Amino acid sequence: MGALPVYLFSWWLRGQGRDLSEDEIGALCRTAYDELRRRPDLELVWLESPQDAPETGTPADPRTEPDFDLHTTGETTGRVLTLVPRP
Repeated sequence: MGALPVYLFSWWLRGQGRDLSEDEIGALCRTAYDELRRRPDLELVWLESPQDAPETGTPADPRTEPDFDLHTTGETTGRVLTLVPRP
């Protein structure tokens, strides 16, 4: 895909049909996110929409708290926090 929008962490977990609570989903999302943030070959950017090319992203502050879209409506609006490979 070339990019990993942060909201997909929770969307993917819900799609597994494991009947996890929102708290369990949130904890798993945080663990996965923290692990990926340790990788030096990834950077955090804002994309205007999930369909945007990763190279068009605006760098995000590394301290930006991720929004895992835990109480999702199934739609995204506004900018999307995304992990992308470093150029």
